[in-house]
Amino acid sequence: MDNHAPAVTRAIRILELLRTTSDPMRLSEVSSKLELVPSSCLHILRALVEERFVAFDHKTKRYKLGLGLLPYSADILRHRGFRQVVQPALDSIGKKYRVTTFAIERESPLTLVVVAVSDTFRTFDLQVVVGTTFHALASASGRCVAAQMALPAKRRRQVFRELKWQRAPSYEEWVAQIEAVHRDGYGVDIGNFFRGATIVSVPFGPIESASRFLAAVGLTEQLSKKTLTDLADALKLEAQALAFL
Repeated sequence: MDNHAPAVTRAIRILELLRTTSDPMRLSEVSSKLELVPSSCLHILRALVEERFVAFDHKTKRYKLGLGLLPYSADILRHRGFRQVVQPALDSIGKKYRVTTFAIERESPLTLVVVAVSDTFRTFDLQVVVGTTFHALASASGRCVAAQMALPAKRRRQVFRELKWQRAPSYEEWVAQIEAVHRDGYGVDIGNFFRGATIVSVPFGPIESASRFLAAVGLTEQLSKKTLTDLADALKLEAQALAFL
């Protein structure tokens, strides 16, 4: 493949590296990881920055994936059909409970991606957009994913330390919330992933094998315990109705 289009191949390798790395990277780190000549690596990075596929922070001199990729991922997901099917349910629940609703798919073992969003009601400036990716064990959906993974205690604690939060729960709280998924049938994140926001997520089908989720986010102060339970039940009913997808 390198012999036919080496620059394209190297650009793809750079994008893949930045996608799978949680923190922005310096030129030296990218070139070293991929065993590329720094000058050649810089040339490709500059081209990717120009097309907005990669973003460059002039202060830190680090690179990360850019927003220019989002339209492509959104179009791919849109044509898969799942988005159109779940959209009416997202719109209905969002309007009734005055929350932002969205659908999620598991893109890889440790990555979740937003594939559909309803903005019928928005109470704050939290942006949930199609194409957004996040760690598969973070947020409310992450509690569901963690509930289906039989990780040894040592490995689970190590993974927990690697997760990014705005307000991190204690490890013991996180484990208790994962165990609650089996009892309640849904995951909840109260102010951890996004400070001041509560997120609830339900799986499609059995929790042990689910790879798709319906979720909703709203201001914690506006979601009483009963409202949160009712919202979760509404999401579960829709997920059960659409579980054949």
